[in-house]
Amino acid sequence: MSNTGIPQSNTGIPKAAPKSKAPLAIGVTLAAAAGLGYYFFSPSAQARVARAEQTVAAQKHARGDTLGKAQEELGKLGENIDGTLAAGQQKIEAVKEKANVAGSKVLEGVDKVDHKLEKEAEKAKSTLSGWFTGKK
Repeated sequence: MSNTGIPQSNTGIPKAAPKSKAPLAIGVTLAAAAGLGYYFFSPSAQARVARAEQTVAAQKHARGDTLGKAQEELGKLGENIDGTLAAGQQKIEAVKEKANVAGSKVLEGVDKVDHKLEKEAEKAKSTLSGWFTGKK
């Protein structure tokens, strides 16, 4: 082993001088920056960005239209339900009124029949009492 100032391996073969990795890192960084710059600032990149913005705008518009249409449909449905409920309430009130009228007519008829039966019963009673008492 000589003492020449060059590092030696265990086998006695001189080692290569260590190199700095800074130039490699700088070169990779510059290449990446150049690639990104080309990707973002080339005319095709501007077209990609414009298409992406149009797509996002169209999706927002579609969601807004869908939401507006859904709200409009719900409003119409609510109006239909309210109208149906009001019509149903009117029909119920009409049926109640008819039932009251019919009930009062039935009661009048029952009263007439009852009155007639009472008259007939009174006649029969006077006829029967006349047989037994001899009075008419």
